[in-house]
Amino acid sequence: MNIKQDYLIKNEYPSKEKIQKAKCPFSIESCSQLEKQNDEISHMRDQIANLEAEKKQLEIENNQLKKENQEIDANFKKLSDMLFGRSSEKKQYHADCEVNEQKIDTPIVKSKDDQQTTPTRKTSKKRKRGAQHGQKGHGRTTPENIKIKQIEIDLPEEDSCCSICGKSYSEFPFTEDSSILDIEATVYLRVEKRKRAKRKCDCEQDKPAIVTAPKNPQVIEKSKFSHTLIAYLIVLKYLFSIPLERALSILAVQGAVIASGSIVGVFKNLLPLLEPLYELLIEDSRNSDQWNIDETGWMNFINKPDKKGFLNWMWIFVSEKLAIYVFDPSRSSKVPFDFLGDDAYGIVVCDRYSSYIKLAKLLPGIILAVCWAHFRRDFLNAALKYKTLQSWADLWVQRIGEIYHLNKERLKVSDNHQLFVIAQRKLEKAISDMKKDIETELKDPSLHDEQIAVLKRALKFWDSLTVFVNNPKVPMDNNIAERGLRSVVLGRKNYYGTHASWSAHFSAICMSLLQTAKLNGLNPIHYIRYYLDACAEAGGVPSNLEKFHPKNLSNDIIDPNR
Repeated sequence: MNIKQDYLIKNEYPSKEKIQKAKCPFSIESCSQLEKQNDEISHMRDQIANLEAEKKQLEIENNQLKKENQEIDANFKKLSDMLFGRSSEKKQYHADCEVNEQKIDTPIVKSKDDQQTTPTRKTSKKRKRGAQHGQKGHGRTTPENIKIKQIEIDLPEEDSCCSICGKSYSEFPFTEDSSILDIEATVYLRVEKRKRAKRKCDCEQDKPAIVTAPKNPQVIEKSKFSHTLIAYLIVLKYLFSIPLERALSILAVQGAVIASGSIVGVFKNLLPLLEPLYELLIEDSRNSDQWNIDETGWMNFINKPDKKGFLNWMWIFVSEKLAIYVFDPSRSSKVPFDFLGDDAYGIVVCDRYSSYIKLAKLLPGIILAVCWAHFRRDFLNAALKYKTLQSWADLWVQRIGEIYHLNKERLKVSDNHQLFVIAQRKLEKAISDMKKDIETELKDPSLHDEQIAVLKRALKFWDSLTVFVNNPKVPMDNNIAERGLRSVVLGRKNYYGTHASWSAHFSAICMSLLQTAKLNGLNPIHYIRYYLDACAEAGGVPSNLEKFHPKNLSNDIIDPNR
């Protein structure tokens, strides 16, 4: 073997000494050129290796950027839907619809071709709103419990006699009646003329000679506004979320021009009178064993050195026939902790916000029941953000609808023990199967990150999600609290919030009184007016406040026209 063959096999250059000993046929100049080319090749190989390593790193970074871009795009879709999309989360099909070929509690598996198998469901044409074609309607209805005002309409003079001989018709004993719904939207100035009497004898020398009838008591001395008008404005603003300026503009159309500052002054003077009744409702709520709690932002435009911005919070605590609003700058667990007290015992229906989780740790007697509407919303948001997850999300939404349906059927037969036990077993089996299916699906390595996050979140809160199973009185969702916050949200949008601490507290008090009155079936205007009348007669806060608790009143008592 010569030196050239040895070089070709070993792929290396021999040294000069070795070339001389072997009597290499190549010249030293040729070997130097080969050595130089070999160095260049090695350098190029190093460059290729570095480029390949850089390529792999760029591929990793590119995949990470693609993932981040998908998340940004998904969040953009979610936020756009929150801002411009439909507020209703109702699907086009009924959530409790029947399922064919495969039961609703069938595990979610993937077929060989890696396609998710979903149960087929019956699709029905969406029912149009209003009266249905071909069905007999209920006819014209007259509102119940409404004031009736009778008006007599005489015959025209030309129709009350014979057109030929002129002889008048005799009066007929019956009338033909028709009704029409009307309204008297009239603001008027009530002039109270108090009669006076002059003493004729000289028996009571210590009394004035002329006696005047007493003036009707007013909750605010020498106020020019009646209790009914004050109650009307309170209801417009704090129940229907109409800005005060707009409400006064409505009155101005009828000729009553009122300065908003005058009404604000009235509200401020009412605060110490309404606050004791508010505290009574809070104490009654603390004695409950079940609460629906939620919170939303409330703007209070006051500059505070220890707080950035103007965002504060309006909390709601709903128990049986009670709705209590609490204004607080904080969204922490301290707010519900202070409201419930350190010895609270019962069930709190809420969402998955961290303050409620901490509340359960601070109060061992509190059990959290997490809202299923939020659980359902996780799947809707997943489908909204990633269209490829639409069929997967629809299936889970449908299964959650079945749980709602089974719970509803259970509550229908709560008075029949035998049927209730059967319905309870069906519900428990559906819940158990759902948990097993979640655990089974999480073992699938091909799941999308969003699917993993949603399912893991469900298992994390599973004990709280299933509190209602063994407690039929506990609702599956927190909708009653969210509906109670609707007036707060509308107020925040319509008049932006409040500009003073007393005003924010007054808002919480009025909302509490009005919503509690509604829950007890009372007319809110009549209820506020009734309490203001009592305060005026007592010269302050009435001594027997329990009498004015909405649960102890009825419309027959508070309605001035009855």
